[in-house]
Amino acid sequence: KPLILLSSFFVWLPVLALWMTNTNSPSVYYSTIVFCGVFGTSKATGYATWNAYIADISTTENRSLYFGYLGAMLGISMVMTPLLNLINGSLGSDTEFLKVMVLIGILNTLYVLLVIPESLSAARRNNFTMKKIKPQEMFKLLKRSQILAWTSLVMLLGVTPEMGVAEIALIYVNDVYSLKSEDAKRFNATYFAILGGAILFTQLIVVKIFDVCKVRYSSTIAISQMANAVHMLVYASLHFVPLWAVYLNTIPTCFVFLSAIGVNSLITDRMGKGEYGFAMGCLSAVSGISGVIGPLMFSQLFAALGKRGEPYVPFLIGSAMALCGFFVTILPVRRIELSPKRLVMFSHSGIYSRIEGDFESDESEYE
Repeated sequence: KPLILLSSFFVWLPVLALWMTNTNSPSVYYSTIVFCGVFGTSKATGYATWNAYIADISTTENRSLYFGYLGAMLGISMVMTPLLNLINGSLGSDTEFLKVMVLIGILNTLYVLLVIPESLSAARRNNFTMKKIKPQEMFKLLKRSQILAWTSLVMLLGVTPEMGVAEIALIYVNDVYSLKSEDAKRFNATYFAILGGAILFTQLIVVKIFDVCKVRYSSTIAISQMANAVHMLVYASLHFVPLWAVYLNTIPTCFVFLSAIGVNSLITDRMGKGEYGFAMGCLSAVSGISGVIGPLMFSQLFAALGKRGEPYVPFLIGSAMALCGFFVTILPVRRIELSPKRLVMFSHSGIYSRIEGDFESDESEYE
């Protein structure tokens, strides 16, 4: 709970920075973004603390559903985007709008403080000391754990192009269809509202269907990676399709967000209980690296190739990367998932106790 409380504070800290500096200090704003990444609350790190919390309070049977509920909140936030734009216009200034956002952040933090319970009882918690903060151990765990190493590679291949394309897709749409300022605003609001609704449906209904049908976690990840490749191909072909095809592209796009559910569920199913948080930290680090590489790589490619009349090439590259993630999922990741749990578990089980000295694996649990 203390980590979630810190996360709930830092997630709205950038908005507070914009308000306090009257949007005139980029250095202060980006400094707060760094803190968001450190505490697992940035878009790139996928809200690691909440994922770890869900891993603590859920069981194998309902864990994917709980991760789906968390993902559904992303859909709700996108549906609310047009409403927030309307509020921004009615308030008449960005400063007043930022005040509203800060108030929402404060209420959210108070909700965590007063309502959200601790995920584990005092007897089940690991004692924390500063000496346990050893970022280099992430690389040791990646080396020792095949399942964590392969899923991290899948995330790198999927998240990197997704984060990069997010920075250039709407700009490309506006250029291809020559949308004027008002038309672009209307399109963006409509697009995000449709996408948010599609994500909400996917996270609540499709995840439930997958759970009832006992769809394997690796299959969920594979579907997500293929959807990622398809939705980037649609962007690459914008010159050949009408504008309404971009709205239809929200269908594969919403399935992209299933990857996090599959990866998190698979990791928590295949690793020792005391290693959940550490594994989530590794995955967050990989996502954070992707969040840095993706926008930098794809924006530069988009700018350079756009001058040569080939602005669609970055989307083709992104689609190819996601397709590679698909094949990694259906080959090594699927093979590991189908292996007996004990064989996978004890390729790395106990590393947590060697690092921190206060966790012991219970071998009988996995027999």
